Amino acid sequence: MINDFANTTLDKQWIPIDENRAKRDSPFKSTVAQGFMLVSMISKLLEEVFSIKKCKNGFELWLEQSSFINPCSSI
Repeated sequence: MINDFANTTLDKQWIPIDENRAKRDSPFKSTVAQGFMLVSMISKLLEEVFSIKKCKNGFELWLEQSSFINPCSSI
C-alpha cells in the first residue's frame, strides 16, 4: 500500500519505496508511510467508526492544524 501511494503521488524518495535501502539505512529498518497517506486514510476510518450527521468544515480545520512530529514505520 505504501508503494502504491508513493507511485500514485509521484513520490520517488527511497524511504517509502525501496525496502532494501530502508532495511539498511532507515532508523526504522523498514519503509515509512508518508504523512499525507495517513491523513488520506482518516476519511475511511471516520466512515467506519462514526456516523456524522452534520459537519461544518471541522475536518478541514483539523487538517490545517495537523502536523507530523514523529515518523511512523510501516507494519
